Amino acid sequence: MYSCVSHHCLFLRRSAASRDFTNFRTLLLFSTAIGENPLPETHFMVDYLIERCGFSRENAINASTSLTALKSPEKPDSVLGFLKKSGFEATHIEKLISSEPRFLASNVEKTLKPKFIFFQELGLSGASFADLVTKCPVLLKCSIDNHIRPKIDFLRTLLQNDDDVIRAIKKSSWLGKRNLHKIIMPNIEILRRYGASDSQISSCLVLYSQMLTHNPDCLEDVTARVEKIGFKCGSPMFFCATHVLSSLSKATLEGKVKMFKSFGWSEEDVFSAFLKAPLFLAVSERKFQASMRFFLDELGCEPSELRSRPMLFMFSLEKRLLPRHNFLKILKSKGLLEEGVNFLSVARLSERLFLKKFVLRYLDDVPDLKETYKGCMKIEKSR
Repeated sequence: MYSCVSHHCLFLRRSAASRDFTNFRTLLLFSTAIGENPLPETHFMVDYLIERCGFSRENAINASTSLTALKSPEKPDSVLGFLKKSGFEATHIEKLISSEPRFLASNVEKTLKPKFIFFQELGLSGASFADLVTKCPVLLKCSIDNHIRPKIDFLRTLLQNDDDVIRAIKKSSWLGKRNLHKIIMPNIEILRRYGASDSQISSCLVLYSQMLTHNPDCLEDVTARVEKIGFKCGSPMFFCATHVLSSLSKATLEGKVKMFKSFGWSEEDVFSAFLKAPLFLAVSERKFQASMRFFLDELGCEPSELRSRPMLFMFSLEKRLLPRHNFLKILKSKGLLEEGVNFLSVARLSERLFLKKFVLRYLDDVPDLKETYKGCMKIEKSR
């Protein structure tokens, strides 16, 4: 009997141990351990992000994973109130918090306010600063003294005034992300070796600042290629071409060349066009194809007419080409358009010259002609 009782007790102990192990495994896999933060789905910040920041539930759950240490809405309320008071719209706040949820846990007085004051003294505040920060949230994470101020001081040594400094900052996110001594300064020296003057360096910082954020080895490679293509070192076109090529990956460039070839262009045609107008290669494939279809199908142009006029593909189809084309058709229907007018030449006229030559000169004959032209522009913009 003792033996049976002993075996029975042993069985019970083993069963209990088995149940305990099963329960432990269940707790381990499906429950939070003692002392851990609650699951994101149940954290109060999920509802907070939905109700106060306009997040979807899925986005709120994802964002709340880095906010589980918060025990109350005190800090998030303080941050949102400060951002709204500083000119941030709801869209700015949603973008900012989506990219950096931890900002809601910031100390306004110690962390955020000093940075806002610094940029305000520079001339950036309200909506313009909100636009910049949503584009480059890291600006609110960087140390002012260790990262931001030295870069601002460096820009001031190269640019004419703080307005240009602000323009350079807005054009690129390098202020917060790129190392001044390892990236920016070496790239400026590369441009100097290829003939850049102080004024051209200033122009590059304002117009092509993204070019200066690349790895110096990459920029060195691009500038060498631009020189081999045939651009004169030190010329404005040289730096424009460097900017364009440095922004295109090898795959993107090959894809564009393949597309040009599909319209009967050769590689020589492509690079000839690039030499005439470097920004031509920056045009998206979608825009190029739409413009090409307009020139070929609507105007009946020959591909050979377009190869030597790459500037045409840089104009907006909706804001320039179609409105002018439709307006010239109206002039022709009224018998006002002279014979032999070449639309490809008309498209290249500045807006001032186009108005003078094709609108204002006919106002005595057709008083509402200016409104007709505005109507053509509105129709295409609304499509």
